[in-house]
Amino acid sequence: MQKNTDDELTVSMSGFSVKFGYRDKEGRMVIPPIYDGAWPFVGNYAKVSVGKGKRGVIDKKGDVRVPLAYKDIKAISDDAAVVVDASTYQGIVDIKNGFQLPCIYESIAIKGRDDSGFLVCEVSDGWDRCLVTLNEHPDIDKDLATKDRMRQYAGFSIEKRIVSQKCDKCGGRLATGYYRSSPDSWAHLAGREGYLTICMDCGKWIDFDCRIMN
Repeated sequence: MQKNTDDELTVSMSGFSVKFGYRDKEGRMVIPPIYDGAWPFVGNYAKVSVGKGKRGVIDKKGDVRVPLAYKDIKAISDDAAVVVDASTYQGIVDIKNGFQLPCIYESIAIKGRDDSGFLVCEVSDGWDRCLVTLNEHPDIDKDLATKDRMRQYAGFSIEKRIVSQKCDKCGGRLATGYYRSSPDSWAHLAGREGYLTICMDCGKWIDFDCRIMN
């Protein structure tokens, strides 16, 4: 049995099927043992799991507040949870207001709430970070390029971001990566592979450099 940080509820194992529930400090079962995994409460919420890779968040009444559909719950703070999907991208669920960000970010950190009660978080695409106020229609900084935004322009793996140059069309940021050409393309047949430089913001193809395959 593992004590909770606020000493109000404890994680309790019950039965031969190894299921977990929660007891109060008097030892009374307040949330039945129906979970395959359970973690101590953080404030009013706790991470629980059913099956493999299906984790979510419940409150002290046992009500599910974040669906048990995520690979992991990275953090719980300020009535919100940072969630991780099967591809390890992160999103956030604002339990208090019911708003959320999809799992398309490399990392998310909860920073607290503003004077209006909206959740403030820091999101990152792996290169840049920006603060986001999570309201009904969050205004994501357009300078933040997610992997999904990059893939909509070209299917290539990013190797490096070019910080010394800007796109001559929109002034956006450039990145270079390996471009997977088809097996019957001229570059592939010539024993070469392509490295494409592209603007991550408007999608303009800046340069295509063919190199001899190793």
